[in-house]
Amino acid sequence: MSFAFNCCTRLMEWSGRPEYFQQLMTDQNAQLEDKVSEFCRTTKAISFHDSLIVFERGRRAVPRHEQI
Repeated sequence: MSFAFNCCTRLMEWSGRPEYFQQLMTDQNAQLEDKVSEFCRTTKAISFHDSLIVFERGRRAVPRHEQI
């Protein structure tokens, strides 16, 4: 469980870093592509089920935040 929890925090490398947050609200967000780990770029989701943890792999795009 500790390993899976640590992996979950790695999925937030783009939006979890305050220094990246402002750039994620601009068209310059793609410049952050290589600023995170390979794990973050290639893991779409982590799901927890009874006696099972599923890692869904696949390329992720850099998120783009918008103000409402």
